[in-house]
Amino acid sequence: MNDRRKQYLLCQLSGWIGAYLIFSYMIARNPFASTLEYGYSAVLLASAALLSHLIRIVFKSYFAYRPTWQQICYFVCAVLVMTTLSTVLLIVAIFLFAHLGWSYPIPRSQWEFVIEKVFVSNAFNMLGLSLLWTTCYLTLTKVRQLHEARSLLQTSQLQLLNNQLNPHFLFNAINDLRALILEQPQQARKGLAQLSDILRYSLQPLEDDKVALASELECARNYLALCQFGLESRLSYKFEVDEQSLACLVPKLMLQMCLENAVKHGIAPSVEGGEVAVVVRINGENLEIQISNPYISQRSRRPSLGIGTKNIQNRLRLLYQGKASMVLTQQGTSMLANISLPKEYA
Repeated sequence: MNDRRKQYLLCQLSGWIGAYLIFSYMIARNPFASTLEYGYSAVLLASAALLSHLIRIVFKSYFAYRPTWQQICYFVCAVLVMTTLSTVLLIVAIFLFAHLGWSYPIPRSQWEFVIEKVFVSNAFNMLGLSLLWTTCYLTLTKVRQLHEARSLLQTSQLQLLNNQLNPHFLFNAINDLRALILEQPQQARKGLAQLSDILRYSLQPLEDDKVALASELECARNYLALCQFGLESRLSYKFEVDEQSLACLVPKLMLQMCLENAVKHGIAPSVEGGEVAVVVRINGENLEIQISNPYISQRSRRPSLGIGTKNIQNRLRLLYQGKASMVLTQQGTSMLANISLPKEYA
């Protein structure tokens, strides 16, 4: 039994049992009511609970994804049917109790009066309960469908963002290797092996959008080593990683995108080059990642990494619903990208 069905059964049982307790309280407060009223209330509400369950089955089978006006029309008809049938079953129970001798006998001359009295007095109560049940059920169904639609939209957006990563990186990597093939064939072969590892990692099918930090760091090291073939001594890098953070989950290829932008905007335009530093630490319930690279003022008037940063920020927003952040700051001659994520484990 899945969680959604369990939640429905819990709400269904608690709702109708609660209604029975309210009816019982009203009977107990009425000095003219007999103990048989408790049985009559049980019959009325039990039949209503069963009918409401049947209404739900029909709705899920035929009307769950119909237009809203058709769903409303269905529930209006369902309310009338549920009210009528449950009240009729109550009348049958009253006559059955009398026939079995559990209550006072009903003279044949009084049958019409009893039927009219019972139907009128209980139909309005059942109509109110039926309307309340259908309103609550339809509202919860719409909320759930809206949530599912938003989840599907987020999944589609994440897939679109992920699909932007591989072509962007592949274009830059192939250009770097193409320049090495004639001048440094040995290095080019080594670079192709590292590129193969990176592509294998990025193209692996993934059930989730997050991976262990250890896997992400291995891909990042391969990427920087690959970039070093083209930039040679102009690029140096270092990693300072808290070992306790290696099992934490991070968005796949997020670190590579940050490093790609760091190399593109902080190292490649500079004649002297510089160092790219990656620092990872755990701070309370958050995983903090800091990436620093030289700041080239004439190339960038303000801290910005363009499309790459927007891509990462959109992914963080979709994956963490505002609980993660990426902040760019300029500190002297360095550009800092500070990423804060909720600490999560597989």
